[in-house]
Amino acid sequence: MTVPTLVDTVEGNGTGYAASRLLTFVREDLARADTKASVLLSFVLALPALVVSSARLPDRPSTVGVALLALGGLVWMFGAVSLVRAILPRCRTERDGPGITFYADVLEIHRESGAAGVLAAVTAAGVEPAAWLVTQTVDLSSILARKYRCIRWGVSWLFLGVVGATAGLLAV
Repeated sequence: MTVPTLVDTVEGNGTGYAASRLLTFVREDLARADTKASVLLSFVLALPALVVSSARLPDRPSTVGVALLALGGLVWMFGAVSLVRAILPRCRTERDGPGITFYADVLEIHRESGAAGVLAAVTAAGVEPAAWLVTQTVDLSSILARKYRCIRWGVSWLFLGVVGATAGLLAV
């Protein structure tokens, strides 16, 4: 016996099918964003160890060089924190209002009205599956936008950190 998927359930409805496909694309892009941030973070954590282990500083490094190197390292750390923020799970959506699409919604409804409230919210979502899909797509899209914003900021900070550290190593 096969269990019908949400796409099978709303396939007769063009709006539902489109909403289902859009939600699938957003979920796939969420996975790609997490992968990008994870790969970048691995690089970010490995590169300083390689640089420190192979760096040979002179006995009396210049103050400017050390200051630039420290500033580059600090800015690099901001980039790493931004990438960690991209990977960390989100506990909330930006949407205010009705709809149960996220685990925080389930917890909030359960806290307010118990399991019966959660069941009522799920039942209400099942009445209009296309509307529920669109609401979930909006929720996940806001999370995706935040993840990519963190990745962009992280890469920007990393670039500035590399420039500062490189200038510092050249000036030492």
